[in-house]
This record gives sequence, structure tokens and C-alpha cells, in this order.
Amino acid sequence: MLKEVKPHDIYMAPAELTIFPKPPFNFDLLTALFAKWWPSHFIENFAEGCYERTLESEVNGSKKIVNKDDNDINLENKIFLIRVSSRGGIEKPKLFIKTFPVFDKAENISESEKKWIAKTVKWIFSTDDDLSGFYELISKYPAYKDMLKNLKGLKPPKTPTIFEAAIIAISEQEISLRAATAIGKRLIEKYGRSFFIDGKKYYTFPTAAALSKTKPEDIRELGFTFKKGQYMIELANRILSGGIDLEAMKNWKTVEIISELGKIKGFGPWTIKYILQRGFGRFEMVQFEDVGLRNGLTAILGKKEKISEKEAKDFFEPFGNYKGYFALYLLFNYLLHL
Repeated sequence: MLKEVKPHDIYMAPAELTIFPKPPFNFDLLTALFAKWWPSHFIENFAEGCYERTLESEVNGSKKIVNKDDNDINLENKIFLIRVSSRGGIEKPKLFIKTFPVFDKAENISESEKKWIAKTVKWIFSTDDDLSGFYELISKYPAYKDMLKNLKGLKPPKTPTIFEAAIIAISEQEISLRAATAIGKRLIEKYGRSFFIDGKKYYTFPTAAALSKTKPEDIRELGFTFKKGQYMIELANRILSGGIDLEAMKNWKTVEIISELGKIKGFGPWTIKYILQRGFGRFEMVQFEDVGLRNGLTAILGKKEKISEKEAKDFFEPFGNYKGYFALYLLFNYLLHL
């Protein structure tokens, strides 16, 4: 287990990294949209032109991150704060990462840790995603010409771990995004680790080890339902017991992932699709069951009556494996004009 990080802990000087996303990539548009419309919480904050969050290398009881390209990387007991900004344009993107190490003892960031951080940032921002096929498909629809122009280079952010996506998905079941964010903050504050940098308090996302030690009634006190507390704890226990390895499932086929996640209590179609998108980066999925999505699509299409789940499914079907991307673009194009 990672020792508790005390508020007075001293951090070393930050390390500076640079990555080069596959163009087009519009970091400034992404941060501006999320800063305005996405509720921030303790571990992840969007501001115009800047993104910051905490990363913890000891995830779900594992003290080693396996990197097939660089052999096993030992990242035991490490917490980092990353601040990401853009130093390039849409067609020649360049991301600058400032990384603050938060250790129990003074250590510089190793080269292996730098590689892991860069790889994680690439994953979070989908920097290696190729948009050419999506743009080619959407260009066949003249009605979306302006949308492509306005949102060129927009790529959807993901969570650094699938466990984080799963816990967020459980939090957001059947309640509004803002309500889920509010109670999610309480979960992070109670079960995450905290530290100060530049006078500001930061938290890490709760690990499976931390959640496995609590009880459903403790989580209910934070504003969750008793059942949601049960779902979180059961997932945490399955991970720690070796009953499921979410990160190892990244190379699985989508149908296999759906089948495996469907065995977990509380994981219905909406939750599984959320995890597939934000945790696995499978953007061929769309949550047709989502009332908010259908409300937004109703407004976008100028319909008087809310469209049904079937109508939403039929609408997105022509966009194949890019359905999730198309849904994201429709949503943010709509928000740009509010």
C-alpha cells in the first residue's frame, strides 16, 4: 500500500516532457469546452489552455506497471501531478507536460516514470487516434460541413484506468452529471489521498484497495445509494482477489468485454457502454439508453417530441465504428451555439 501523503510533504522540482499528437489535434478547443461544460472535481481540472490531474502508479494493489515495449517498469509508491498545455497548432500539435512528483522521500523522476507518464497522457487525450476515416465519412453529409470546421481536431478524453471509468459510471447511474460530480467529490475526498502543491490541495482517485475496506453504508453517507456502494465494493474486491483484471482486457474484442463486464453486479448496458468509451476507448459505442443524449439529440434535430431509443439508434447506425465520435461532435457543436 502507498503510505499516506501528508499535507506538508515536499516535492522535487518538476520534470518537463513533450509529446506530439497525431494531427489534427485541438487541445485548446477541448479544454475550453470542458472548462465551460464539464463539472470539475478534485483530481481532474480543465481550464482554457490547461489541464491538470493526479496520477497514481500503484493502481488497485499492483506495484508494477507492465510495459511491453520497455519490459516491466517498477513504479512502486508513486504519485504525480501533471499539468498539460499546448505549444503547437492544430496541424502541428505539441503538448507540454509539467510533472510534479509527490513522494514520501526526495527522488527525481526516473526515465521509466517519464515514459509511463507520457504514455498515460497520450491515452487520456487519445493523441494517437486517426481522425481521417471519421472525417471522410462525415464529409459525405453536407449538413455537417460547418460542424467539422468548428470542431476540427477534437478528440475525446479518457480515464487513465478502467477502474476509474467504472467507478464514475456507477456514480452517474440514473442521476444528473452535476449531482454525480458532487457526490463523486465526496468519495474522492474521503477515500483518495491528498497533498498540497503551490498552496493548492490535490487528491488521487480512490483505489480498489481503499474502497474494499469500506462498507456500503459508509458510501451511502456520501450521497450514493446503498446499492451503488455495494457495486463499487464488489468490483474492488473482485479486482483485489484476482477475479478480474480490467487493464488486461484492453486488448480484448468488444463483444468479449461486454460479456465479462455483464457478469458484474450493477453493470447494465448503459454502464458497460460508458466504461467501453471512457475506459477502453471503444468509440463505436453510443449510450442510446441515455435520456440526456436523447434530449440533446431531440434539440439538435429540432424535434418537438423527445426521440425514442430506437430512433436514436437508427440515427447513429450509418456512422458505424465512429458512432461515439459523431455523438461527441454533435453534442459539442450544439454546446458551441448555446
